[in-house]
Amino acid sequence: MKKTVLLVMLVLVVSLLSFAGDVKNVIFLIGDGMGPNQMLLSAYLEGRELYMMQMPYTGYAITYSADSNVTDSAAAGTALASGYKTDNGFIGVLPNGEIVPSIAEVLYEHGYKTGVIATSRE
Repeated sequence: MKKTVLLVMLVLVVSLLSFAGDVKNVIFLIGDGMGPNQMLLSAYLEGRELYMMQMPYTGYAITYSADSNVTDSAAAGTALASGYKTDNGFIGVLPNGEIVPSIAEVLYEHGYKTGVIATSRE
């Protein structure tokens, strides 16, 4: 099932790129802890619509980890980036220790240009 999810996501990305014609890039933004309410509050405080609200296509995902109904950033990021659920505290690895590739890694292996940008605070 988990491999099927990754395969479906990969096929969707590649299919969208092949049908899009003039689309050159796909941006997969993971806003940790960010949802519609946070976006609306930010827009209200800025006094204007956020640039990300002007994107023609957006999607949302609700995740829970393999070992808890309340997920942490590590498990959520792994699920979104790879299509695999894992335990809280695990990044890029399944509960059994198996390392899973991210969508960016799989696309890179197929000749696509990819990049990852991350920020963090203590």
